[in-house]
Amino acid sequence: MFTRYLYLYLGINNEQLCKSKLQGNATAESLKKIFNFITNNHTISELTSNKTDFTRKNKLTFSSVALKILNSFQNSVEFDMSTFMPKLGIKPVSAGAFSIARYKIKIDFFLELNQKVITYINSLSPKLWKGYRLIAGDGTSISLPVSKSIIKHFGLFSETKDHTKTVLANACILYDVMSNWVLDSVITPFSTGEITSMETMIKQLKIDKSIFILDRGFCSFSTIKTMINSDLKFCVRLKTSQSLFAKKIIGSQFNDFELDWLPSEGEKVTCEKKGLNTDMIHVRATKIILPSGEIEVLISNLFDIDEIHSEDMRELYFKRWAIEEAYKKLKPKMKLEQFGCRKPEGIYQEFYSHIIMLNITNIIGQQAEPIIAERTKNRKYSYKYNWNNAFKFIQNNFIELFTSIDLQHIVASLINKIAQSMIAIIPDRLFSRVPHSKRKRRYSPVYK
Repeated sequence: MFTRYLYLYLGINNEQLCKSKLQGNATAESLKKIFNFITNNHTISELTSNKTDFTRKNKLTFSSVALKILNSFQNSVEFDMSTFMPKLGIKPVSAGAFSIARYKIKIDFFLELNQKVITYINSLSPKLWKGYRLIAGDGTSISLPVSKSIIKHFGLFSETKDHTKTVLANACILYDVMSNWVLDSVITPFSTGEITSMETMIKQLKIDKSIFILDRGFCSFSTIKTMINSDLKFCVRLKTSQSLFAKKIIGSQFNDFELDWLPSEGEKVTCEKKGLNTDMIHVRATKIILPSGEIEVLISNLFDIDEIHSEDMRELYFKRWAIEEAYKKLKPKMKLEQFGCRKPEGIYQEFYSHIIMLNITNIIGQQAEPIIAERTKNRKYSYKYNWNNAFKFIQNNFIELFTSIDLQHIVASLINKIAQSMIAIIPDRLFSRVPHSKRKRRYSPVYK
């Protein structure tokens, strides 16, 4: 009854109310199936280091340890044990006891849970652009805790004269920029390289009628060849200062044209190492002139200019910005780099836990969108839900979300809270870059 009055107060009509309630109920039922995986006896026996793990009556159960890792570590592990475990009806344990328990859970558990979330995402109707699903790919560096085992696995990135060490990993994701879902993700030693990880993920992801959007760091001949061999459509920004191919495009009198890309000697060597042929590739080059006068060059195989014309190419590449926002959510907002572990296994556990929670926040948050749209339909700007607040709402109701019998009520309550916290979408906002002085930081100097 309270929910009905709240919707009426927000200006939601009965038809919209029924539709939103049905969507919320469907979301709750799907999430319940995913969450049941955590407490399933088969999961516990198959995804622990030994089949006898978590079988005795210890304080820490499989589900309590898994939930704490999914909940992330906003404070010290010791403090989190004293505040989180009592919410599950478990007496606080030491950080050492939790550390021993967490490594009994295989990384495969988090990979399988992540895949279940993605499988559910792929069952939903994605938002499209001109009939295409837009998938952006990008990478970022992740600052890791410094320990012997982490250095051994991920490698030492740098060491100063006073022996201050830095350990970094590379993370890459494929992101549906229209629907705001992470479709694939990987974290690797820094030495692996983002291009290698990206090419592997691109070959593995099978989605019909999609366009891959990549930044200039991935515009290598081998990456373009990989996408062409996989029969994928793409739009990639080209570095304009490092190759004869780029200079040829910049020097052309045309702003949108087709041409052949012949690999350089270095690009031929790279292709041969990856088992790719070195035949020339036919591409479309589109020049985008920015307000500053700078020229961006987009390389694509979107040859039907009547379907996607020059101005569409500008809009298409701009859609890639959503993946930058995803990294902002993962790093400064979700505090991905605030790890609560000292072993590489823990790094993988927490990385995929963040990906899972990012997607779950988006899944629940998107149920508030039709409510917000109805409420603000007569306003000047469109509105969207405040993602940062949505994540905090879910964090504050984390235990109830994963353990409640009445999950529909919990999800409905979260949707209501999220629908009331919204921000305006102001089009064509531009901000000039302001140079900042260098300063020592606790975490990685980049948020993306």
